[in-house]
Amino acid sequence: MFFFSSKDPSLPETPGITISGDYVRILNDSVKAVTQLMKWEDARHHCEVDDAQLISLRNGWLQAYVELLAVTLKTPVWIGLNNLQTSGYFRFIDGWHVILSRWGIEEPSKKRPCVYVDIDGKWKTAYCNETMNSVCMKSRDVPPTDVSDYPGYCAEEVQSSVDVHFFWIPYKGHCYKIFTTTELWSDACASCVQHGASLASIGDPSEQEFIEKHIKVFEDIHSSFWIGLFKSSRGEWKWLDASVMDYANWGKDQPFDHIHGEISTSDGMWLTAEMQSYRPYICKKQKAQCEGDWAEMWREVVEARALLSATTNIFTIIITSWYALVPHYLPY
Repeated sequence: MFFFSSKDPSLPETPGITISGDYVRILNDSVKAVTQLMKWEDARHHCEVDDAQLISLRNGWLQAYVELLAVTLKTPVWIGLNNLQTSGYFRFIDGWHVILSRWGIEEPSKKRPCVYVDIDGKWKTAYCNETMNSVCMKSRDVPPTDVSDYPGYCAEEVQSSVDVHFFWIPYKGHCYKIFTTTELWSDACASCVQHGASLASIGDPSEQEFIEKHIKVFEDIHSSFWIGLFKSSRGEWKWLDASVMDYANWGKDQPFDHIHGEISTSDGMWLTAEMQSYRPYICKKQKAQCEGDWAEMWREVVEARALLSATTNIFTIIITSWYALVPHYLPY
């Protein structure tokens, strides 16, 4: 019998970083490790006294620094995410939206509002009264102003062969279509792509409320609708349209041990369902911005982008599912 080690003993130890009480310059930001165990709110106040904020991980450089810091300290560190402070979804407290994310398995949790970076570099949620080290940041970058005007329109589609009209519902910068025919999750994905869309992602409580309101009327005939949630081969929950996962509305004891997500018509909670389940589904696409020929060109661009993203993700899911079902044997 052979035993394999995951680490070559001849290799040096993983490099860390030097911890000091001073700020370190990273691009337009200056960051400082706080090696004092504090609750999340106390850590935030500690940074504010220094005219700083808990760090917002807006780029790979900051993410890499905090990962190395957690490895060096051998302990997790608080960052500036707390959905109790930002209207129920995860947005950095300095005003920046989540641009990239490194969520751990089964994250983010709806019940645990505060976020830390663990020693494996993953973002994880915790109750805010837990005590951890933290990272403060001063920045010269100004977060972008939230958009309040969403120009564009949702064009009507006509399937001439059967004279079927598809009406899209506008909301902010996107258009939504509710399909009541039941399909497998993969077939629902393909159907949305045919309409230049993707299975719907849900980015914040207001979008959740909008979708919940429009599917509530189907509660008597459908218990749930497919949305664009899926579990990657690494165990991370992602959106099919590649949106950042900065909001979660999982139901009780969810997510369960399935790889596709759905939204309940009774209470709007997110659930998981078996691969072979049939459900109605919700498609989502960007609004068209121009009239005439420009509108057609824009639609083709949106369709191409949605097709590329959805096809890549669907192929990955199929390969992952196939690999999980096929037995594997170690060579003698």
